[in-house]
Amino acid sequence: MTRNNLEISVIVLLISVCSANSQWTQISTIPVSKISAIKFFNETTGFACGGGVWKTVDGGYNWIQMLNASTNSICFVDSMNGYAGGVPSIIYKTTNGGLNWSSYSLVSGLGGVDAMSFFNALTGLSIGFHGIINRTSNAGTTWQRQDTTYFQEQEAISTLDNGHGWIVGFGVYEIIKKTTNYGLSWVFQSPGAIGALNAVFAFDNNLIYVCGHYGTIRRSTTGGGNWIKLDSMTNRHLRGVHFTSSTSGTVVGESGTILRTTNSGANWFFQSSPTSSSLFAVQYLNEETGWIGGNNGVILRTTNGGFTFINQVNTAVPNDYQLFQNYPNPFNPKTIITFSVLRSGRVNLTIYNSSGEEIWSHTKNNLNPGKYEIEWNAEGYASGVYFYTMESNDVFLTKKMILIK
Repeated sequence: MTRNNLEISVIVLLISVCSANSQWTQISTIPVSKISAIKFFNETTGFACGGGVWKTVDGGYNWIQMLNASTNSICFVDSMNGYAGGVPSIIYKTTNGGLNWSSYSLVSGLGGVDAMSFFNALTGLSIGFHGIINRTSNAGTTWQRQDTTYFQEQEAISTLDNGHGWIVGFGVYEIIKKTTNYGLSWVFQSPGAIGALNAVFAFDNNLIYVCGHYGTIRRSTTGGGNWIKLDSMTNRHLRGVHFTSSTSGTVVGESGTILRTTNSGANWFFQSSPTSSSLFAVQYLNEETGWIGGNNGVILRTTNGGFTFINQVNTAVPNDYQLFQNYPNPFNPKTIITFSVLRSGRVNLTIYNSSGEEIWSHTKNNLNPGKYEIEWNAEGYASGVYFYTMESNDVFLTKKMILIK
């Protein structure tokens, strides 16, 4: 076991500023090929994995390299105690917020560490190539192999503090493994579909989300006993998933894809992305503040849940509530919806398809009187007629718009 005293290099990063209408803003670029994991503890302090471990203390605008190593994953128990793993099969540990790192070689690593997760301060798991699972019960001082199933690629892991956890990956079929005893034993829960799974998020014992290749998103409400395939509206490979509540979540993937749901995955809608780089990691602190990391070291941030900002275009008090015709109309794929508010209060905007199914919704709790506009991105939706509504203070207004692709 060696302790590395690393020379810390401070990188001054260029910040790309997007328009005021952006749902997500690219706030920085770390000089690495890929950001594979992100972990924030508050609105200022966070870590990113890519060509080592990087730390920010200003919300992600500037980053300091804390560990220079070939790492694929990070897992922080708290802001001071964390782990990093990668190739070769080495796990690094810090107990002082990344200032210093100890290294531990895995005897049964067989090529590297793909992901890590801890149930508590002492007990955690590392997963890697060929189905290898290693487990520690003493805060990473020693690791023991827990699984002997070869020829499976394990991509991601999510654990709960009660000892439940899920691993996803791929062989010929999508692979899902579950433990209920802190990783001591595992059972398969594969949905039986050909393909690859890249990310998993366990909200609680019952509610689990996974995503993978060719637009695959699955949900289980039975702890993995049964899986429902959700319509993501894309065939792009999806790489990361995070839910802030049982109903609200975000999935990210290749070509800058950002998908959002507010109804437990029944419907997904595209959020505007400032990059075409593939995205791998997403994490929220709450419903509004979140970060995404991806190829070319891009770091994205939102402070409004990734929704399009509602912009006030006129502060004059109107004569009545109004919902104007969208423009352009017909449109492809973006359009502007404009409306006027007579009295302060909650405003809810909803979009329905021609079958009357709700496909998008956005609520603002306290809008002052005035005129506002919001952009809707219909990427991923089919050509056809759509209806949009505005509801506020017992007023309900509806108009029709046409998407042509």
